[in-house]
Amino acid sequence: MHLGMKRRVPRIGVALGILLTGGYLPPTMASGCDCININSWKTLSSVVQASLSVGALGTRPHILLCPFAINKLHEEPTLKLNQKIFLQCMKENKGDKCVISGIGAASNPSLGPMIEISADNVWLQGLTLTGARNGAIRVTEGILGAKIINMYSVRNSSPDDQEGAVVEAGWGSLVHIIDSEFLSNRGTALQNRGSMMVISTKFVDNVASPFFDSSSDSAELGSGVGGAVMNSDGGTLILQDSCLTGNRAKQDGPAIWDEGEGDVIEVGGTCASGNIVTGLGNNQDGERNCDGVYSQDQDSCVPYNSCGGGMCATNRS
Repeated sequence: MHLGMKRRVPRIGVALGILLTGGYLPPTMASGCDCININSWKTLSSVVQASLSVGALGTRPHILLCPFAINKLHEEPTLKLNQKIFLQCMKENKGDKCVISGIGAASNPSLGPMIEISADNVWLQGLTLTGARNGAIRVTEGILGAKIINMYSVRNSSPDDQEGAVVEAGWGSLVHIIDSEFLSNRGTALQNRGSMMVISTKFVDNVASPFFDSSSDSAELGSGVGGAVMNSDGGTLILQDSCLTGNRAKQDGPAIWDEGEGDVIEVGGTCASGNIVTGLGNNQDGERNCDGVYSQDQDSCVPYNSCGGGMCATNRS
């Protein structure tokens, strides 16, 4: 069922063609389709919750959203996607966006992220998430087939000294991040505990939370290490055609931190430049800077090719 549209959009998949799942990209949106107007977080939540009952019957509803810009108070409840759904921003014209901005006083970390994915085969496409203080998206343990496409995560943060990241994938999950950008986030932009494929995605100017406690499991706290990406022990992370520049961490792994026996595989086209460790006294000669994957197990850096001009070309500021 395709809600908010008069005509059915052909679901013509584009093969990813590499490893992991043989999954498919969702189709490009056809022109001439109706979309749903969204004017508040409450309206968005109501539209989604009404649609999830369709997913409970076994059919994935396709919710097409007209471009919007709304605020979400930090204390407002998380949008919980507990049935399969395809939530897509309609982008027919240059500059069309679906923007969700977190606002308000600092909130209690127990309130959770903006969006939680707790069902298989949930797809999100074309959202811009900014200003989150408890993380932007969480994929819960064991969830398969989650796809986050053409997402912009800008100036979000995970809660200080707490488990998690801006976008967090739980143990045993299977997630694709495709054609997305993580810009100026604080508290590790992306954390993988399951199996994750990252394709054509940019990580620019992200920073790990400054707190670091050597007596604790830093990779679980999401702090001090992994400015752009943190791959947890046992996780498998596959990257293709992605870019990491200007990311920072106080302790180690400013671009990618690979914990314990995690596995990070670069299959081609990924570059990294200008990723630095900022901890005073820990990096006086810059020897711990790492433009690539820093392995906790090996205590060493596997560098990637440098990015052209030392920069990622980004679409938004």
